[in-house]
Amino acid sequence: QNAKGFAAMKGRLPRPVAGAVVSGYGKVRHPKFGTLTFNNGILIEAPEGRAVKSIYDGTAVYTGWLKGYGNIIIVDHGDGYYTLFAHLLKAMKEKGDGVARGDVVGLVGSTGLESSPGLYFEIRERGVSRDPSAWLAVR
Repeated sequence: QNAKGFAAMKGRLPRPVAGAVVSGYGKVRHPKFGTLTFNNGILIEAPEGRAVKSIYDGTAVYTGWLKGYGNIIIVDHGDGYYTLFAHLLKAMKEKGDGVARGDVVGLVGSTGLESSPGLYFEIRERGVSRDPSAWLAVR
């Protein structure tokens, strides 16, 4: 299979924001309640106001408030691939805007979060969440 576009970039994409991953993808046990939940993305701890960058070219298809996610922006990268950036202080692109790799799409915030500021980041393939760490280049 000859992957092209976003699919061909697996393992080579830049991180959307500099910071430590404080919550990983997959099954997570809640520290306080001991309940098991499934994380569809990763949480990267970063100071409020830090620039969040698109990891690939695409089009902003949604910006706004989503319950549990706070302020979000969703970028369509074509071929069924989307990235979702959540808990933003504010989105820097409007719905319909073109986005280039490296463009600032938002600012780190803590909207919809009960903890410290950070970026919640998801990669979706045809609606199914994928582990972002498999897509991002190892620093």
